[in-house]
Order: sequence, then structure tokens, then C-alpha cells
Amino acid sequence: MNVVSLLARIVFLITFLPTGWNMIMTHKDFTAEQGHVLKELGVQPENEDESGDEMFKARKLNQMALLFHENGIANARAISWTVAIGELVIGVLALPGLFTRLLGAMVLVLNIGWFCLISLQPAIEHAVFGMDHVDFTNMILQLCLACLGMSLVIIGGGAMSLDRMIFRRHDAIDPSPPEPDDA
Repeated sequence: MNVVSLLARIVFLITFLPTGWNMIMTHKDFTAEQGHVLKELGVQPENEDESGDEMFKARKLNQMALLFHENGIANARAISWTVAIGELVIGVLALPGLFTRLLGAMVLVLNIGWFCLISLQPAIEHAVFGMDHVDFTNMILQLCLACLGMSLVIIGGGAMSLDRMIFRRHDAIDPSPPEPDDA
């Protein structure tokens, strides 16, 4: 189980650290229409000083806020920030194996949410075998990451984790052999 846990944590590092970093630290050009919606959500454009520019430049995580807003989810901007920071935290804490069960639960919930928000409708409309290749690949990725998250909830960080070093459980029973009776 130690190897499975380590490999799952490496997958989380590779998957979530760059994703969280890019969502927070990089910018994206949005259309003027998307920019109008983002302004309603309280997002300030990065290119406000440029005159006549029809593009709205903002952090990439605002693409997530647009998706949430389009699906009627309240507090879309706050949730998108929470998801992006959560992905970054998952990526940072995954490799050393700190709070592994909590990270696994976060990944499980995150990917079930993405599955319901993004993949469920195409799967219902087209059946699994009729889905577009990109939609099918996204669905499988979400389900695999959810299963990997569930596995870490169940098995924990393994022997090669900070969890094991910090939160080591001590046996309730004394492992030393019993003393012989003198009677």
C-alpha cells in the first residue's frame, strides 16, 4: 500500500500544483461579453487602461467563475478562488504526504463536483459511447482522480509520508513480553 499511496500523491502533485498555479498566476483574454459578466461578478480587468480594447484580461480562474455563474451557482467568484487555492494546496502537500486523508477527500469532492458540472450532461445526452472524445476523456479523468482521492482517504499517506512521521499511532498494548510469575 505504501507504493500506491506514494504514486497517488505524485499524481496529485503533477495534476494539481500546475493547475492551481496557472489558475491563480496566469491571465486570460475574455470576450467583451464575458468581461461584462465578470464585471458584474466584481472582477476588475487587468487591461483597463487600454482604450478601445474589446478584450477583457483577467486571471484564468475567472473562467471557472463564468462556468459557475452560467450554471446558477451563487458566489461564483469566491468558489473559483477557493477551488484554485485548494488545487494549489493539494499539489503542495501531496508529495510530502501531509494531511493525506484530507487531501484525498478534497480531491474526491472536487472531482465529483466537476463530474456533475461538466461531464454528467454530455454523458446523459449522448450516452457514454456517443460522447465527444474530449468530453469522454475529461469524464474518465474526473472519475479516475475521484477514485484515487477515495483510495487515499481509505489507505492514508503510507510509510513514506509526513503523516506517518507526525501522527504515528502507538499501540495500545505493550509489545514487550509478559513478566514471569514468581509464585
